[in-house]
Amino acid sequence: MSLRKALLTVLAMLGFGLSTASHALVFDLNCSFSTPDNCTVQATSYGTITITNLAPGTVSVVVDLSGIGSTVQEVDLNFNPTFTNTGWISTFPGGVLASEDSIHADGYSGRFDLALPANGSCGTASCPEPVAFTITHTGGLSASDFNFTDTNNLLFAAVHIGACVSGTIGCPVGQSIWVGATGGGGGQTQVSEPSMLALVGLGLVMVGFLRRRNASA
Repeated sequence: MSLRKALLTVLAMLGFGLSTASHALVFDLNCSFSTPDNCTVQATSYGTITITNLAPGTVSVVVDLSGIGSTVQEVDLNFNPTFTNTGWISTFPGGVLASEDSIHADGYSGRFDLALPANGSCGTASCPEPVAFTITHTGGLSASDFNFTDTNNLLFAAVHIGACVSGTIGCPVGQSIWVGATGGGGGQTQVSEPSMLALVGLGLVMVGFLRRRNASA
């Protein structure tokens, strides 16, 4: 095999690997509702929301709070405006409600697109953190379809934390608080799978071998 053909092979491997790699969208819950139009960024994070591609049309969602023992009462998200309010399915206890630009989080004037659970309250015993669930849309779905802000163009997501534990900023023990993820926490990162890394590594080894063989010829 020529060096040129080997390089083309490696590029094909890399393209295949990237196409099959998982993508995760991580939102840092870094602020708490302070006024109807604002979410005050705190020095300590309240936790994260991680959305990962799981299968065609389905993503996995993990809400991991910093306060061990707290509960997740409600999760509000935004979706790609090309989607409609129909075709949404979730394994979150209580299901999902889709109502674009209409989901209201108490104490905040901005509106979101998705509410989990559908009735707006998971209950103190039903959803201890961390909470893991899936969201499916019949028209196709990926993690990047949640990388959108609310109607105030401020928050990517919001969570109603219940049963606050000691050390939760702005929330007495046993009470609840609404927190959000500002634009600073809404970055998309690529999660490389071990199989893809191994594939690319094998290709680079092959190129090195052929380069040495050509040099000695």
